[in-house]
Amino acid sequence: MTTKEMIEVMQAYEEGKTVEALINDRWVVAEHPSWDWNNYKFRIAPADKFSAEWFTEEMKELAKDDDIEGRHCNMDELMCELLEHLGYSEGVEIFRDTEMWYA
Repeated sequence: MTTKEMIEVMQAYEEGKTVEALINDRWVVAEHPSWDWNNYKFRIAPADKFSAEWFTEEMKELAKDDDIEGRHCNMDELMCELLEHLGYSEGVEIFRDTEMWYA
């Protein structure tokens, strides 16, 4: 990524646009980005994020993971992210605070 592209992402963040960081091969919202460009990739979030099509494609990608438990955890997290975006943060918090068990 060029310096110009990095500046564009940081300016977008300053303007209130959503910025994402690539963590564990998945783009997640960076609420307080570290701007550690050596260890993370950042981007301006696509405008169509949280559309039905976006969600379907993200789930298809996660479904390819051979690690069944990891795949399930990542899919849970994606659903939580979508629910939070839709305004269900309190319910998601209860879910995340509940002890999980996977086979």
